[in-house]
Amino acid sequence: MALLLGLLGLVAVVLYTGGRLDLTALKAIKLPYLLACLGLIILDWLSEAVRLTLLSRALGEQVGVLAVLRIVFMGAFFARITPFDSGGEPFQIYALHRDGMSLGHATATIAVKALLHGLARVSLGILVPVWLLLTARGWRLGRAASVALYAGMTIYLAISGLIVLAVFQRGNAKKLLERLARARWLNRWVGEARISRLIERLEANYRSFVAAMRQFGQERRSTVLLVGIISFLSWAAVLAVPVILVRALGGASPVAEITATAIIFYLAVAYAPTPGSAGASELGFATLFARFVPLPLVGVLVLAWRLLTHYLTLLLGFVVTGLSMIRRRPGQPPQ
Repeated sequence: MALLLGLLGLVAVVLYTGGRLDLTALKAIKLPYLLACLGLIILDWLSEAVRLTLLSRALGEQVGVLAVLRIVFMGAFFARITPFDSGGEPFQIYALHRDGMSLGHATATIAVKALLHGLARVSLGILVPVWLLLTARGWRLGRAASVALYAGMTIYLAISGLIVLAVFQRGNAKKLLERLARARWLNRWVGEARISRLIERLEANYRSFVAAMRQFGQERRSTVLLVGIISFLSWAAVLAVPVILVRALGGASPVAEITATAIIFYLAVAYAPTPGSAGASELGFATLFARFVPLPLVGVLVLAWRLLTHYLTLLLGFVVTGLSMIRRRPGQPPQ
């Protein structure tokens, strides 16, 4: 489905820009530009692995380097085949727990990583209007970019608020589970003993999660700060890729303008409801970046960017996930 939607999105971009995809222009992109983009993408992969390692070891967990890299690629794969990119973090929690980390610690590790990564993205979005005032020389955000900027920030803050509310409403959630446990129809279907064990397990995992979050906030602040800085560096690597590709195709717009547009794009596209934001990414990228290159090259820009930043990771994630499932069959103990 993700591949089909991505293909349809690219076809729509090509039709919008004249009905022809100039593959000769794609071949004409010089090797140093491609190597620079590939290096930035690898840097983004490694930065996530470093963040996971730092956070897990801050809680006293020992996760191997190869295991962390495997978890990064597997999470990236599931993010790219699920709506809203929503499958990545839950699968990483599962993978960390499967490798021996307690569920509470695994949840806290991924929660802090995701929170800091999202906070870095929104912080960059907040800086765009200020950046615009300080550096703009004859350029302004278009209507589409402005709508994407404020819509993305609003959605992120709303989702963050709901998550915080859910955490603070844990007591009500527990009461609801206990009420369900007393329901006759559920007892006949599941069994009272099994429901009680489930509630106890959830409570234990929640206590472990709260203890881990308290440890991050009180004893491991330096680690959290370092992970936050690495999150900004990771975003810098991601944002530089479209800048390089625009330059590779002859675009001469100011770097500040291209980077600001990239920040806005990534802020908004994360909430597209399609698997891996497929289709929406192609159309949104073309809409926001069309003013940086000649119209016939917009399709080439979208294709090059998507191949490097999405399909390469999707392919590697698929391979790593497949190998992991083959090597670890049901019933096999964690490695």
